[in-house]
Amino acid sequence: MEGVGPEPIAGWVMHAVVRIDGGLRYIDIWESREACDRFLEERVHPILRAAFNSAGATRPREPMRAEMDLVDVRGSARESLSEV
Repeated sequence: MEGVGPEPIAGWVMHAVVRIDGGLRYIDIWESREACDRFLEERVHPILRAAFNSAGATRPREPMRAEMDLVDVRGSARESLSEV
């Protein structure tokens, strides 16, 4: 996230990371697929390319996406949910 920078992310609604067996799952809610694609191409992929190149590694394939129709989202951002 540090590499993404402090600038607002156009079209972004929510980002969450949850622990699952064997790793992490990232859940992002966007106003549109186009907003997500633009963010990935302009801000995330350059960071990943640089990181993998500097490590001499090959960047893995893009993670699977599951598009869904969002009905409702509520709540407030909290620094830590460790008490849940």
